[in-house]
Amino acid sequence: MTYTERLQRLIRILEDAKKQDVIAFRISDWLTYTDKPCVTAACAGGFACLDKELQAEGLDLDSREPKFKNEVGYGALAEFFGLSRTAVYKIFNPLYYHVGPVTIDNVLERIREVI
Repeated sequence: MTYTERLQRLIRILEDAKKQDVIAFRISDWLTYTDKPCVTAACAGGFACLDKELQAEGLDLDSREPKFKNEVGYGALAEFFGLSRTAVYKIFNPLYYHVGPVTIDNVLERIREVI
């Protein structure tokens, strides 16, 4: 997959997540388990790490944060999606959003801006 294809895959993942009740979106957590058994909450990076297609490309979780090659966290997402750190922070870091609460649609808008 190219970098653009990976970002397009993430768009599909997040669009699907909007339709589901099982996985909650929470921009401030890579991946957590809520008080309900087997229900997870994740940010866009967490959703990416849970996807089998992106896992096959090498994206993984290391102690509940993204890992790719020798990078973890935002560095892993930058390397995996071929983005600058600034672009990664703009998409994945809750501190770079000046709305509240941050929704999947807010994140999708930012992903589409970089494609």
